[in-house]
Amino acid sequence: MEPSNGYLVNDCSAFGLEVFVIKSTGCGETLSMVSVEPAESTHPWEIRNFRNLAYAGSQYSESFTVKERKWRIKICPMGDGSEMGRSLALYLILDKEESPQPNRKVYAKFKLRVLDHRRINHSEKQLSHWFTTKNSKDSEWGSNEFVPLMDLYDPGCGYLNNDGTLIVHVEFAVVSEVN
Repeated sequence: MEPSNGYLVNDCSAFGLEVFVIKSTGCGETLSMVSVEPAESTHPWEIRNFRNLAYAGSQYSESFTVKERKWRIKICPMGDGSEMGRSLALYLILDKEESPQPNRKVYAKFKLRVLDHRRINHSEKQLSHWFTTKNSKDSEWGSNEFVPLMDLYDPGCGYLNNDGTLIVHVEFAVVSEVN
């Protein structure tokens, strides 16, 4: 160090510290981003006779557990919202019995997939969402434009196998809760 800079005098340095105390009556949040172990990160849902569900409305997988939370997959075979009749819609749902307590949120980073049986061209979307209260739109997240229905039913695209089975997956990367 250069003595003329004033930081070091007779081989000694002096440092000062100013402390401000702020009184707060607010509340705080804590969040730890917890990666999901590979053994529990993927959940497949095999939907047999998918072609027969085309006019049955929304379908739901059985619930499954990831990071001590129960989840479901929702599929709308004929689409949803603005894409009704044009695209398959696919959503991840925080099971309503598992909705966080008021003022708490569950964060999930995940991939939804529709598998191509030939393993050439899976359709996949990586998503993340803060899941919140019961019976709220914030308890589900996904896409209403997942696979165009023309592609879904085209045998050349490979989404439906010969017996009409469709396989969807959800793969979690992170599941965390804000306290």
